[in-house]
Amino acid sequence: MSSGESGSVPAVGVDGGDPAGADGIWSLLDQGLRHHGERTALRHRAGWGWEAMTHRRLAELVERFGARLREHGLGHGDRLALMGDSSLDWIVADLAALRIGAVVVPIYPTSSVDQVVHIVRTTAPALGVADSPQRLALLRDAGVGSVIVDPTSAPRSASTAAGPPVAAAAGDRPVRAADIATIVFTSGTTGEPKGCVLTHRNVHSGAANVAAALPEIFTPADGTPCRTVIALPLAHMYGRSTLLATLLAGGEAAVVRQPGEMFEAMCHQSPTFLALTPYLLDKLHRTVQEYERAGGDGAARAMGALAYVICGGASLAPEHQESFRRRGITVLGAYGMTESAAAAAINRAADNRLGTVGRPNPGTSVVVDDAGELIITGDNVSPGYWGEVDLDSCGSGPFSVNTGDLGVVDDDGFIRITGRRKDILVTSAGKNVAPTPLEDRLRVDPLITQCVVVGDQRPYVSALIAVDAAEAARLRLSRADIEARLQRAVDAANASVSRAESIRRWRLVPDEFSVAAGHLTSSGKLVRARVLLDLADEVDALYR
Repeated sequence: MSSGESGSVPAVGVDGGDPAGADGIWSLLDQGLRHHGERTALRHRAGWGWEAMTHRRLAELVERFGARLREHGLGHGDRLALMGDSSLDWIVADLAALRIGAVVVPIYPTSSVDQVVHIVRTTAPALGVADSPQRLALLRDAGVGSVIVDPTSAPRSASTAAGPPVAAAAGDRPVRAADIATIVFTSGTTGEPKGCVLTHRNVHSGAANVAAALPEIFTPADGTPCRTVIALPLAHMYGRSTLLATLLAGGEAAVVRQPGEMFEAMCHQSPTFLALTPYLLDKLHRTVQEYERAGGDGAARAMGALAYVICGGASLAPEHQESFRRRGITVLGAYGMTESAAAAAINRAADNRLGTVGRPNPGTSVVVDDAGELIITGDNVSPGYWGEVDLDSCGSGPFSVNTGDLGVVDDDGFIRITGRRKDILVTSAGKNVAPTPLEDRLRVDPLITQCVVVGDQRPYVSALIAVDAAEAARLRLSRADIEARLQRAVDAANASVSRAESIRRWRLVPDEFSVAAGHLTSSGKLVRARVLLDLADEVDALYR
């Protein structure tokens, strides 16, 4: 059946639970790709246009690259470092590694040199895949000995092209649900990124349980395939899980390298649903308004088939929900984290409660402990962090994770987030940022006495900075001199983090923080909540 035909074609593996009982996620995904055959699976940029790829062709590319990975010596349990923008190459490399039982270590394409080195040293990848000479050099300089840059190109050797199918390769060790599928690095409370271990069971459950919670989106009753545009980075579990859920359901996804390409892709793809962060939802809202003011049919073409937007990662602005509702589009709040393989709770299409992040997905529970912290339990939850967990002794799960978020669960099971126990910031783009390391690096300059990095549920990271007035007077620094010196300190701090974590704007506060004002404890520690409360106007000024 072609992508333009209608009719009921059953989805495969979207009913939650273990992937094919004890097998890896690829066993079900491969069944689906071959079952849906000539229906379109992916659309991606090719030159100046868009290229459609069928489910069957995607399976063939994955099998071919899997054989190529073996030729490079990658085996079951070996780590594969994957660094690049979201693309067909990224998808093929990811799925091929999952197919042969290798462990994918995604690295954000904007990661700093220090972050790349940390991830490589921590996981010791046997092989790398990059999408540019610059990223290839980054991986090699960090210690990855061999790096591939062209996953979807024709194989160089005849043996790779004509060799046995990947699944039948000699000496294969079966890929099981309990095997590690991926190690995804996320900021810890100290700012040192930690590698979250996700098994094949975790990854499958995370994707399949979202699809099971939202059959109206992923498996419509009329049998037509769902369509989406993946504007989230595939290095993030939210984007990756959305893609897998779409493929498992037999749908099609247009993949863009940068979020700024989303609207153009929507005009081409006419999606039925999107999965976005509040930041991207705001960008879409503004873009649609601009097109509507300019006239023409651009907005209508892009939004014509769009019925649902899944929005997770931070709080939703009520005005955005109302704006989309007037266009006949339902925005569904969702909640999750890397440790839960993306969404663990979501509002249902027929039961959407504003101000909440919905109810737990099938196979997932969310409870509140005595301290008010949310705890997620399910087959989607990670067993732990790389270097800290022994899969041979920890059992098969389900596992639980303390989220660090404060919340309440009402009598109907709806979850409302009320705050955070940890100081980790989550920007409106869904990026986790640890403020303490940035603050420590800023205070290296003796002129800076205190600083507060902000950005929780904001579009970017900013900072409030207090200076030592006596030191500034001693050095006879003018206001311009002080600002120039502070900018150099900010630039130095930003050099150690990715652009998404970097301080975009900063503001010099009028007075130093003090114990008397309640901004510091008696031991000199920052009372972050009090500072943010007292200096709310200063923080707001950073985002005007």
